[in-house]
Amino acid sequence: SRARLAANRNACRLQLCAREPVEAKRKELALELKKMLVEDMARARDLGLEELERNALSNMGLATLLAGDALGAVECLDTALRFAGSEDYDGRDGDLSNLGVAHAALGDMTGAKKWFAEAEACAAKGVNVSSRAAHLGRLGMAQRSCAEHADACASLLKALDLLGAQAHAEAAPMLSLAREVYENGDFEQAANLFEEALLFVRDAPRTPATLQATSSAPGSAAPAAASATEGAE
Repeated sequence: SRARLAANRNACRLQLCAREPVEAKRKELALELKKMLVEDMARARDLGLEELERNALSNMGLATLLAGDALGAVECLDTALRFAGSEDYDGRDGDLSNLGVAHAALGDMTGAKKWFAEAEACAAKGVNVSSRAAHLGRLGMAQRSCAEHADACASLLKALDLLGAQAHAEAAPMLSLAREVYENGDFEQAANLFEEALLFVRDAPRTPATLQATSSAPGSAAPAAASATEGAE
């Protein structure tokens, strides 16, 4: 239907907006998208398409977050989750994780940790390993921000393990040093190094073949595992 086509086009625009590296341009694009998403929600509501309306709410939450309005994003994402109730849906873990990003942006790291943990638990029900890694990465960074260094090490290392052998190979020198520091009991420095390794893997240049094999890895086509206050999905 025309409503679904319009919603799909705007979802694609939103993904491109999320990858825009220039903050001012990203905010400008997000504000324009919010106007389109209001129309998506209205069309879906008029046609009685509840799934499409919920998706538009989720997208509005992300667009609002990208526009720099963390509090508004919390309201949109909360509404999307309440709309679905206890039902699992494609992208629920992303909504949960974006709530964590929004809470982190508001300075509520305790709330951020809660949502990142819920996002990881939700993603664990499926098969998208890279999404789990992204959520765990955010959780680890939030834990490190709260000086929970041993927990942060565990979360960050698990995220790297989920990304597989390639991630370990790309970040081998940093991981070797991080493990040595960890084994010596300096969890704070180890957490910093594990975080650096994860961010390095996320931002590492990739060959076309590698891109195809890791198209859902943080930093590529799917949600990034940036710091706890960035990388919204």
